[in-house]
Amino acid sequence: MDITLEKIDELNALIKVNLIEADYQDNIDKTIKDYTKNAVIKGFRPGKVPPALVKQRYGKEIKVEEVNKLVVKSLDNYIKENNIKIFASPLINREKAAETDWNAQNNFEFEFEIGLIPDFNTHISKDLTFDKYVIEFSESEFDDLIKKLRDNYPITTEAETVTEADFIKGTLKQIDGEFDQEQTLPLSQLKESFRAEFIGKKVGEVIEIEDLPSIFEKENAVKLWTSLPQEEVDKMTGKFTFTILFIQHKEAAELNEEFFTKITGKPGIETEEEFKKELKILVEQQREMSSANLLRRTIQIELIKKIDFALPDAFLKKFLVSNNENKSSEAEIAESYEKYKDSLKQGLIENKIGEELKIEVTNEDLLERTKELFRQQFSSYGNADFLTDDLLNTLANNYLNDKTKDNGRELYNQLYTEKLFDAVEKQVTIKDKKVSIEEFNKIAEEFDKSTTEN
Repeated sequence: MDITLEKIDELNALIKVNLIEADYQDNIDKTIKDYTKNAVIKGFRPGKVPPALVKQRYGKEIKVEEVNKLVVKSLDNYIKENNIKIFASPLINREKAAETDWNAQNNFEFEFEIGLIPDFNTHISKDLTFDKYVIEFSESEFDDLIKKLRDNYPITTEAETVTEADFIKGTLKQIDGEFDQEQTLPLSQLKESFRAEFIGKKVGEVIEIEDLPSIFEKENAVKLWTSLPQEEVDKMTGKFTFTILFIQHKEAAELNEEFFTKITGKPGIETEEEFKKELKILVEQQREMSSANLLRRTIQIELIKKIDFALPDAFLKKFLVSNNENKSSEAEIAESYEKYKDSLKQGLIENKIGEELKIEVTNEDLLERTKELFRQQFSSYGNADFLTDDLLNTLANNYLNDKTKDNGRELYNQLYTEKLFDAVEKQVTIKDKKVSIEEFNKIAEEFDKSTTEN
């Protein structure tokens, strides 16, 4: 067997695999022998089929299979042994392969195209400067957050009369039509001018509606409210009546231990002061995470811009076409490839940096992160006291070793990315910049818009 590499340029090459009969004949003979033991052919007892008959009937099929197996294995070994860094998989020259005469030929040559991964400099240094946003938190903003949380987790009671922001269950009936259904109506979605029609009404009272769509703030509210298909909504014209069946009143949650536990996931918080302290920690963690994510994405984009290298575009497009399970057109694949290039370059850059900075994720890292996830989950339900070390280890190992899911791989990728960017941030210059939450949201929105447009 002879395998040779012919470089076309720095990004493309050909690998040629030449076989002679001696390279694969022993494998064919062994396979034929196995066939004689298991083949069921009329007129012969099991295991007594002559090898010559097996070769006559199945010789070409066996030859094709054994040659292909040997070529694939040898090609893979050659690439690994010579440390050839390639994209995707080698692409066989189908035109040349189609010319093979399996009946007459004993010597074969197969040609494969490969796309070479380029070498490049990552240029990671303190000369690269990035802003990390420190999101400030004012006392008034904190009070507003608590008020919003109390409104989002309200106490609900049955009321006798309708007040502002109540939920009203009733029967909506079309006077000159077929529609007649029970619906729950949130007053907050009504126009203020019509909301007054409900205020002070009691169960059993009827409200007349001249034009249903006009009572809502949003144009498509009827469709959202009724969950009906558009063709049915189009029939909801003319006058309606709404008969009140039930009034649900909502009040802001009380500042008590039940509410504190629901928000923080921690039982045993009894005072408002303790609650505010825990809530502030949660908010700071959330904002730190948002800021860190934006910083990470900013670094990713900047590295793609600064670390410039070419890709074997023609080869990669050809590879996508050859593996086109969705039967997309070549034009569609070419368009999607342009969007795919940045993510491909990002992966190469991060892998190269990971090698340079010796980023590793150990089994112990995976186990500890998984255990932390279960601690958080149990704490959120107020069951942290039931989580013994033995139970925690069992849950973590079962999660990581679940054969039906790829939990271990997903967690590995997450940890690798975290470690990678923690290391990168130490190699570049990071400047803290204080901003309000409104300023941060605007910066993040503009960043998202710019990356989407590009």
